[in-house]
Amino acid sequence: MQTNEITRLRIFEVIINISTQSDYSFKKLIDAKYMEKIICDLQNDDILLKMNIVEMLSELGQSEHGYVYLDKSRSLDKIISILTEDNLTMQLCEPGILKFFGHIAYKRPMEVMNQYDMLFNRLFMHLSCDDMTIFGISLDIIGHIGKTAEGKIALQSIDKIETAIKTVSSRLSSIPTDIKIRALSCLESLLRVTDNNNEITSLTHEWYSFIGANPMDVILRYAKNPFSELRLSGLGILNALANQTWGQEAIKNSAGLVEFLLDRNIESIKECKESKYEIIKLLSQSIIFDENTLERLQNFVKEGPFYVQALTEVAIEGN
Repeated sequence: MQTNEITRLRIFEVIINISTQSDYSFKKLIDAKYMEKIICDLQNDDILLKMNIVEMLSELGQSEHGYVYLDKSRSLDKIISILTEDNLTMQLCEPGILKFFGHIAYKRPMEVMNQYDMLFNRLFMHLSCDDMTIFGISLDIIGHIGKTAEGKIALQSIDKIETAIKTVSSRLSSIPTDIKIRALSCLESLLRVTDNNNEITSLTHEWYSFIGANPMDVILRYAKNPFSELRLSGLGILNALANQTWGQEAIKNSAGLVEFLLDRNIESIKECKESKYEIIKLLSQSIIFDENTLERLQNFVKEGPFYVQALTEVAIEGN
C-alpha cells in the first residue's frame, strides 16, 4: 500500500469515527461527499485498501444511521460484489466481509439474513472447509449471531442449523486446539439463553440433540479434559445447560455428573473452580433434584468456590 493510500486511510478512519458518534455529524459528512469518497474506494484495485475500508465500514454499520445509509446507498451490495472478483481478491477480502455482515446481523439478524441469504449460505458452507482461518471466522460469526433470541430464530429459519451443528461436532476431535475452543464457544453461544421463554428453550433443546447420539458424552469429553482451556470450554457449555430446565434434567440424568461437579478435589485451576461454582449455583436453584442432592448443591454454594475441607489428624498413643 502506497504512502498516499495510507494517509487516505487515516483520513477515512477519522471520518468513520466521527460518523459513528452522532447522526447529526454523519449527515454533515454525507453532505460534504466524504462518505461517497470512501464507498468509491471499494472499487479500488488495491486489495489492502479494500480490506481496511470494509473493516472500517463494519464499525459504521453497527449504528442505526450507519446501517440505513449503507443499505440505501447500496454499499452493502458493493461489498458483497467483492466476493465475485478474482480469486486472490476474494480470498483476502472474504474474512473481513463475513465479519462485517456478522456484526450487522447480530443487531438485525432476520433482516440481514433475508436480504443476504447467499452470504449466510456461504457462511454455513465454510463449516466444512479445510481452511482453518475461514472455518474459525465462520464459527465465531454463527456463535455471535446465535447469542440472542432473535439471532437463534433467524438461524433456525435458514434451515441449515442442524447440519451446521452436526458438522461442527463431528470435526471437534480432528481440528487444532485453538479452533476447537472457538467451536465449543460457538456451541455454547447457540445453547445459552438469556430469556427462558418456551420458544427459545425448545429450540436450544432441539439443537442440543444435534451434537451427537449422546450429546452429553461429547460435552463431558471437554469438561473433563486435562487441558484447562478445553476444560473451561466444556464447563461453559454445561453452564448454558444448567440455566434451562431441560438442561438440568440432562445433567441430572448423566451418571456421575453431579458428583463430578461437587468434587472439589478434582480442580486445581482457579478459573475452573469458579466455572464449576457458577454451574452449581444455577443447579442449586432448580426444583428437579431430590432433597438430599439439593441440600448438597446449596451447601456447596454457601461454602464458596475455593472452600477447602479441613483434615483433622488424631494422634493415637502407641502409634
